[in-house]
Amino acid sequence: MNITQAMARILFSYDKDTGVVLWRNRNRCLFKSDKETKRWNTRYAGTKAGSLQYTDRGQEYIKIKIFGKKYLGHRIIWLYVYGYNPDQIDHIDGNGLNNRLSNLRNVDHSGNQKNRKLNSTNTSGYSGISLVDGKWKVRFNSKCKSINVGRFLLLDDAIKARDMAYKEYGFHTNHGNR
Repeated sequence: MNITQAMARILFSYDKDTGVVLWRNRNRCLFKSDKETKRWNTRYAGTKAGSLQYTDRGQEYIKIKIFGKKYLGHRIIWLYVYGYNPDQIDHIDGNGLNNRLSNLRNVDHSGNQKNRKLNSTNTSGYSGISLVDGKWKVRFNSKCKSINVGRFLLLDDAIKARDMAYKEYGFHTNHGNR
């Protein structure tokens, strides 16, 4: 990311309780003419920054174009508030459009994967659980390692075992629930 916290604070205002980023009035020094400055400020100042974008997996996020380059809105927010570029931002509730500060956390790739929605190819309805040869198999990945918890006759037992293992390996309580 090429912009700084100072630049983000010049360009935007951010409400941490609503998660909304608004364009601020821009100074003349950012434009070639007074006419361009007035046109931009009349059209954009005070309006929501960014537009809805979809990832190849169908996730929704806000992308904000700044000086010809697109940035994810939640990354701009992190920079705006904390002054540094995060590794990855996890939307705790899984909603990529909920950019309230309380819903954002800086995590590494592994941490981000521990708060994923239920995979669309899941057949059991429960993350990490599949039916194999008449038994419920509990298996998941953590930090590039396959964790085999075991096989269970009852689905409830498999769910309990999975939940205990998820807790042990630091999975978010929302993982696989949305």
